[in-house]
Amino acid sequence: MTPRLFPRAGLVAAAALSLVLTGCTPAASGDDVAAPASAGAPSSGAAATTTAPAVSSTASAEAADRSRAAESSRAAAQASEAEQSRRAEESRAAEARRAEESRAAEDSREAERSRRAEESRAAAAAAAEEEDLDAAGSAEDAAWGGTAGVEGDVAVVQSVADGDTLRVSLDGVSTPVRLLNIDTPETRHPSKPVQCQGPEATAALKSMIGPGDTVVLQYDDVLLDRHDRLLAGVFVDGVLVNAEMARLGLGEPVVFDGNVRFLPEVEAAWEQARADGVGLFSGECAVEEAPEPVEDEAPAAVAEPAPVPALAAGSGPVPGADFVCPDDFPVKGNDNSFIYHVPGQQHYGRTNARNCYASAAAAEADGYRAAKR
Repeated sequence: MTPRLFPRAGLVAAAALSLVLTGCTPAASGDDVAAPASAGAPSSGAAATTTAPAVSSTASAEAADRSRAAESSRAAAQASEAEQSRRAEESRAAEARRAEESRAAEDSREAERSRRAEESRAAAAAAAEEEDLDAAGSAEDAAWGGTAGVEGDVAVVQSVADGDTLRVSLDGVSTPVRLLNIDTPETRHPSKPVQCQGPEATAALKSMIGPGDTVVLQYDDVLLDRHDRLLAGVFVDGVLVNAEMARLGLGEPVVFDGNVRFLPEVEAAWEQARADGVGLFSGECAVEEAPEPVEDEAPAAVAEPAPVPALAAGSGPVPGADFVCPDDFPVKGNDNSFIYHVPGQQHYGRTNARNCYASAAAAEADGYRAAKR
């Protein structure tokens, strides 16, 4: 059978129908001829309906992406904030640890300072206690007689009057002292002129002892002479000053009221001075051979003092003349012993009249004390 031939237009229509039925749409081309519409071909409204779901799906995907991005951003921000909070907390904890360590270190330093201060105070207290013990020991030694192993009463020199007389502070009391068993040339005797070698004797004693020096006093049987002076051997640095004055040829041996305790040393020193040709043996003064030691002039019998007359008001001192005070100033002050005498007392007539007072009270106000007889 001979095949049936279809015209070209019919072939095109058949192809278009086939494409529609299979859901395919041919691309438009200038070379192609548009297929005529047929009853079975879909309309343009159907094509629009086919593309709408694709657009909606794309928007939803983009919205989901944006939501995920926002959530991720929020999560990152929260993580960053949490990290910052953690780091801040760690920083605060570290700062707290450092502060605690600093407090602990300061407490330790303060404890160490306190310990050292306490040790220092304890050491200072121990040193002070040791000094007090030393001072107490020194005071005890002094009370029992104190310098260079010499026992006796410890006194402090206040002044030197002449070659054999001085004034000391003994137990806080100003006391005149007469060196036992020597007699030096006079310089201040109320009835004698200044004697040869008298100033030299005074200078010699002042060169041995002076104000502020500590001396030790030793006594014999009779303590006071008739002028109320304390009779004593005077030691400085363990040396007997009485004998040293004799060794210089300035202190002649003498006996006071039977006191002979220091006489042997004084006599030996005096003989050495004679051999050396010093002091009174130097040829400057007419010196006879030293006599055998004799008793000093015995004190006059002690009589009851006459009643002290009423004295005129006033003060003083004023100078008298030839052992006689003015009538209005009858009280005599002895500037060697710092003892005052009133008319009628035992030694009133033999006391010089260099310092005369109107009353006993005036003399006491000037530092004198009353005579005992």
